[in-house]
Amino acid sequence: MMLKAVDLDKLSLQLSQLLDSLNAFETILDKEAETLKSSDITPLTDIVDQKRTASESIAVQYDSLIESLSDTPISLKEFMLLDDFANLPKSAQKQFEELTQQIINCNEKNTANGLSVQALNTLNETLIQIFKGQDLQNKTYTASGSASTPPTPTNPLGKA
Repeated sequence: MMLKAVDLDKLSLQLSQLLDSLNAFETILDKEAETLKSSDITPLTDIVDQKRTASESIAVQYDSLIESLSDTPISLKEFMLLDDFANLPKSAQKQFEELTQQIINCNEKNTANGLSVQALNTLNETLIQIFKGQDLQNKTYTASGSASTPPTPTNPLGKA
């Protein structure tokens, strides 16, 4: 794998900007989590727009960073395992480690928020079924975690 010659000042600036963007994204995720816990979810639409915009900006910054490091696509994890990474100044190595940790933090918070949205959606669907007087559908979960409705048994165990 061929790594490009890196301007350390430019690299440090890119890492700082990306880390700042991830910190801002984490703040948006925290607001989203608080909104999901509250009874008033009207700000959620604005938060989702902010989240989308921040996510797109982070993707552009990340792609620019990776492009400045290598001619071929490489993940941060792969880059940090290369000998070239060990040759970087300790301050740059630390920035990469902070960046990696912040990406993990944001991913975990985003996943938790997504699970909260799914749980609220399921709760709302159940309440709507109850209010409409519809039979509730039992749902089980597959090994991948997606909900499925079990087949209705065709052979009852007995008659009353």
